[in-house]
Amino acid sequence: CTKEEALKAYEEVVALPKLSTGKKMDAFLEMARVASFWGDWKVMRETLDKASKAIAKGGDWDRRNRLKAYQAISHILVRDMESASK
Repeated sequence: CTKEEALKAYEEVVALPKLSTGKKMDAFLEMARVASFWGDWKVMRETLDKASKAIAKGGDWDRRNRLKAYQAISHILVRDMESASK
């Protein structure tokens, strides 16, 4: 499976009608992990931005905490330690 195939599959999941915010968040976080694995920091950042917008509509504390951890990791990977510490 290639990066593009994996990201496309997760995008199809996110586009499903009547999908809960929690499931969308799970898909966004998985997309960020795929992008991170392949070293595509731009896609990872874009995906985490989408996840931030989705979490604003509602989400549980576990997913909010995981999103913050993923955002910190993405900052560390591009050596932005100041943003990662927030």
